[in-house]
Amino acid sequence: MGSIISYDSKRPLLVCALPRASPAPATGTEDATLVASISSIVKSAGLKPYATPLSTDEIKEWNALGDSFTAGIGSNGLDDSLRISQDCSRYDKAYPMQMNADTRWPGKPADRKLNFGACSGNVMQDIRTKQLSDNAPVDYQNFGKPQLAVITLGGNDLGFESAINACIIRAHGWPNIPGRNRVLIGIENKIQDLGFLGAFDELLLAIVVKGRVNGGADPPESFQLFVNGDLNFQIKQSAFRLANEGVVYVEGFQDSYIDHQFCDPKADTNLKKPISPKTWFWASDSREAFEAALDSLKTSSDPSVAAIPEQWRRIFHPKGTAYRHHSDVNLNTVLANRQAKPAAPPPPTPPPAPTPTEEEENNICGVWYRIILNHFEIRGENFDPVKFGKDGSGLKKEIKGCGALTKWRFEYTPKDPNFAWFASGQLPIGTKACVGMAVVSADGEGPDGCTGPG
Repeated sequence: MGSIISYDSKRPLLVCALPRASPAPATGTEDATLVASISSIVKSAGLKPYATPLSTDEIKEWNALGDSFTAGIGSNGLDDSLRISQDCSRYDKAYPMQMNADTRWPGKPADRKLNFGACSGNVMQDIRTKQLSDNAPVDYQNFGKPQLAVITLGGNDLGFESAINACIIRAHGWPNIPGRNRVLIGIENKIQDLGFLGAFDELLLAIVVKGRVNGGADPPESFQLFVNGDLNFQIKQSAFRLANEGVVYVEGFQDSYIDHQFCDPKADTNLKKPISPKTWFWASDSREAFEAALDSLKTSSDPSVAAIPEQWRRIFHPKGTAYRHHSDVNLNTVLANRQAKPAAPPPPTPPPAPTPTEEEENNICGVWYRIILNHFEIRGENFDPVKFGKDGSGLKKEIKGCGALTKWRFEYTPKDPNFAWFASGQLPIGTKACVGMAVVSADGEGPDGCTGPG
């Protein structure tokens, strides 16, 4: 993290910062422990291997889970608050709401349902017990049958509120609140804690299991979880450990904030313009008004940022302008993690026509029904010319003995590599055996009957 917040250079209210370097990655032993824990849970849950969904599959239901960075607290002004969820501070310009309005989703917008369960202030245990419920408490939504979910989490579990309290409220005259350095060191230590990292893994895996069990994805093992992180490095590592279960880390929107934060050189320097497009965070209307809000806490039994009115709490969260980039990157990631429908396999190559054996080389006979008559075809060569007759006249004579012969046709086939001539015609139904005997009488050496129905 960089600076959490600071004000004008003439009277800086605070500068509260964590080191910009990434936290130390888990050691080989620690990572192996986390991976082994995941494997154990996957095995006990009986999870099938993850199956990437098809790009042509319509997305009809999806979930938005997590904390205030998913809920979008104050994202476009207090008037955009979704009134049905005031305690969770969900807003119309939160990134899931902007995602759901995007026209690039596969399927019809009218058929798509967003279960917006994210709630400001939630920690991992809240997400597990309230946002994954099929019988959600008031102010939450049932988990439903989503095909995928997005989530942002981590800051509240580390003590984001404690950091703000230590950096702002203690500096404003609350000496009983722990000091800034002690709070920030505690946060850094917690980031490295193996139990804390394991808890992340277990929550993400619990969401995957819930998504598969509820059966919205088809097949269930194609359920996907897209993870955004308040703690980018550790969340990213957790998502990588769970990649084989359909967990995807979303990255790319973080760099969009360059030049759009309060202290960036190119950001708007006039912090009295809370809707300035250059700065992606809400500024207070004035320093005096913000300090007056802090003064009001001195009569409160809860001297924490949670007691500050929402119009002041929103300054610690992005505006809707910034969330548009979250929306774009998240949906791009969703679309990039789907596979094209496999091409239909080519029809099988028909087997080559069998080469006649010596016993079969003189003739071949077939017969089948056409309307109410038996249509027959005969091919052959090397018949006795006396019995066979000129242009097959001997064969025709034998076949006429089977019944009323119509549509007689005879021709020589010099381009046929196997047979010298072709004959066809129609006879009454039930003359199959007779045609076979006629072939034999005309000097055919076999077969003694014709193939096909007759």
